[in-house]
Amino acid sequence: MKIVGRIICSLLLVLCSLVSFVFVFIELRSLFAGDFLLFNNPVLAALTYLFRALFFLSLVAFSIFLMVIYLKKKEMHYIYYLLAASLTFGSFFSLFFYTNYIGLLVIFLAIVPTSTTLLRRLFIKKDN
Repeated sequence: MKIVGRIICSLLLVLCSLVSFVFVFIELRSLFAGDFLLFNNPVLAALTYLFRALFFLSLVAFSIFLMVIYLKKKEMHYIYYLLAASLTFGSFFSLFFYTNYIGLLVIFLAIVPTSTTLLRRLFIKKDN
């Protein structure tokens, strides 16, 4: 059961990091292409693109970081749980900035690292 749990957690984190990397590319492409100049308030639009890209970049980094911890079988500290919860909480604000259910995908992407940390805490307690 431990091996299946590790495989599922790793697959979910790989999927999360890949999709988040695609979103980073989309947001940074829009920023560097100058799409923010088409909005009524270009400064606010540029900041929106920048902060969304930073959010997805932090999600990619945290997912990769969790995969390294899982593969090296290190102990999880409580700061990782706090970071996962803050990423999930922050993703709920994406509902104000996205349309066509993309905000729900963002919430799902942020829930993946949180769920893997909680599943690891509940079911894979000791990695001996």
